[in-house]
Amino acid sequence: MLYYLKGKIRGKTQQKCLLGLEMGATEIVLEILVPTTTLEQLGEVNSVQGLFVVPIWTDKTQALYGFATEEDRNLFETLVKLPNIGPSLAFRLLSGLRASEILQAVETQDVNLLAQVKGVGRKRAERLIFELGSRLPEIREKRFTGREETLRRAVLALVRLGLRETEAREAVREALRSWEGETEPTEEDLIREVLQRQTETA
Repeated sequence: MLYYLKGKIRGKTQQKCLLGLEMGATEIVLEILVPTTTLEQLGEVNSVQGLFVVPIWTDKTQALYGFATEEDRNLFETLVKLPNIGPSLAFRLLSGLRASEILQAVETQDVNLLAQVKGVGRKRAERLIFELGSRLPEIREKRFTGREETLRRAVLALVRLGLRETEAREAVREALRSWEGETEPTEEDLIREVLQRQTETA
């Protein structure tokens, strides 16, 4: 099962990203559906990008959905398993709101916030809050895993070193986008990269 892909952005449209994966002397370019909240975080064409992915294979549909954060990816996977939701509506939800905003709406029972997403409406928003509310413990458990936890720790460390949280988060994301190592960066790798960039621009 595919979970994470890293390659070079070969093209971007409103809801799609073309991601080139090097396979020896060959490059395979995948068409990945990305919600607006992820599209806003993608780098420029030809930059290195990693995406957390969910493949959806059915008799009628073969699609690969990609997300900038593991949290968005995990919530999408949860949403498509709910009754009467499916990939299209889950995709629209995560185009209109980030996973953290959706979960906050569920926790506070903010029907209006979910209902404002195109195609949701008030009744479906109420149903979503009911369905997701019972799954919150499971979702919270998966909320910071793997790479997302590494990013979170790197941001916290940089904040302790004096950076503002928003500045630290963006710096870590930028360091991750431009990472060229053969393995996934560690917390220390990301912190070192951010501090080196700041030294070079000082």
